[in-house]
Amino acid sequence: MLDLILWCALCVGHKKLENPVVKFAVVQAVAEFNDGLSTRHAVRVGYQEIDPVARPLLGPRPTWGRMIPLGITEDISTAWLGERLRQSKRFHHVWWTPQVAAIVLHGIAGGKNWTLTRPK
Repeated sequence: MLDLILWCALCVGHKKLENPVVKFAVVQAVAEFNDGLSTRHAVRVGYQEIDPVARPLLGPRPTWGRMIPLGITEDISTAWLGERLRQSKRFHHVWWTPQVAAIVLHGIAGGKNWTLTRPK
């Protein structure tokens, strides 16, 4: 959610909110927040992080103090890459790919965590 607040603060002019990269960044922040909530819930009930990409960065028991900076960095870097691709003459037709990939991956991870920790 901190990502969302950061992006809203960066979008001082309301014209910037019309930028599709910013819209995807807000959706990505929500997906990251859902993944973070589900991860913390899973850790509370005894699970550990097993994602081979996230585990070296977050550790086996991720905390908000490690997840928030990583989420902000990911959100800003995919938005920056998306904007660069959008302005490119060669790759402008795939500008949305980095952000949509992050949204889908966080959505899958969050859904998997909630399913894993659902009471039986």
